[in-house]
Amino acid sequence: MRAVQLQALFATLIWFTAGSSNVLSAEDATPPTAEQQAIAALRGLTTNIQFNKDGSTRLIRLSKAVVTNEALAHLQHFTQLDYLAIICPQITDENTNSISKLTNLDTLVLTESGVGNATLSHVSELQKLERLYLAGTKISDAGLASLSSLKNLTELSLERTEVSDQGLSHLRELENLELLLLNETQVRGSGLVELAELPKLRVLYLEQCDLTSASLAHLSKIPSLEHLSVNGVSLDATALESLSMLSQLKHLELYGAGCTIERLSALRDSLPNTQLYVDPELAASERIARFGKGAAPVGNPSKTEAITKDSVLLVPITQRLDQTQETPDFQRHVIPLLGRLGCNGRSCHGSFQGQGGFRLSMFGYDFALDHENLLERIDLDSPNESLILNKPTSADLHEGGLRLPPGGWE
Repeated sequence: MRAVQLQALFATLIWFTAGSSNVLSAEDATPPTAEQQAIAALRGLTTNIQFNKDGSTRLIRLSKAVVTNEALAHLQHFTQLDYLAIICPQITDENTNSISKLTNLDTLVLTESGVGNATLSHVSELQKLERLYLAGTKISDAGLASLSSLKNLTELSLERTEVSDQGLSHLRELENLELLLLNETQVRGSGLVELAELPKLRVLYLEQCDLTSASLAHLSKIPSLEHLSVNGVSLDATALESLSMLSQLKHLELYGAGCTIERLSALRDSLPNTQLYVDPELAASERIARFGKGAAPVGNPSKTEAITKDSVLLVPITQRLDQTQETPDFQRHVIPLLGRLGCNGRSCHGSFQGQGGFRLSMFGYDFALDHENLLERIDLDSPNESLILNKPTSADLHEGGLRLPPGGWE
């Protein structure tokens, strides 16, 4: 009898222990977080996704044709996200309100997407935003009013949009803006006076805008302006006279501007400290182009006596390569450019562990390593598809934002 009782007690203990174990296992199981569920929902839709050391998501890029507006609803769960790119023509304003929840975002790329002014009202909530790319979107002047609250914005691309002079008044409050891209917009020039309110504006692109001749004089009121591009803008004598007032410029791009040699010579004399970039046929007729100190002259040597070292006019790099015996030097030409752009800085590819699997030496101390690593980013068969070009121009994903404007002098 006692044996039976002991067996029953033993069975009860086993049952109780097993049951308790099941209960504890169920209680101990951690359910997936909202962010983890969002990651699962976006699987197959993201072009790129990267994570912080703590496992939170820091970067998402959406550029596939299968991305839908419904998928955007999941974005609100990525609270630590600092980079978001949505490059999808099929995406509209629907569900973009989820972007307003991404308060840690510093870079937002909406280039070539179908979003409009309604999306900008959600973007206005992103107080940490530093870089905003809206090229080829459906925004207009009215939508720019939503951007006035973005006090930390340093880079803004409005290329190929319906933005006009009227809309530029909404940018007056962007006190930290350094780069503004207005290529192929409806800007005619009267609104350029508004840009004088931007104390840190350094780079301005107005390519292929139908500017009035006298309007460029407004830019003389922006003392911080260093780089101006009016490529593809028809410039008459009045326009060039306006440009001659911009003594603060370090670089002025004039490709396809219809300038004559005589007018360019006068402009060069007015801006002795400004580097001018002109069409090859004009440059070859009037001046020399250099890769650096000691380079061979390009064009007609008999004309070089009119050139001063402070007013060298450079033609596109392809022309300089064709017209000189000099081979560009990696140490003397490439490394300084990488340094000026910050690419080999400690916070970028110059860090000890590199960035995104790509490492450069700090200040170019190891040229063999730099040369070897850069070769992996150069497509010899299709140079225009090289990562060394498409990363800094943001044609391909670049966490550092836009470093080289597409078609820029670099």
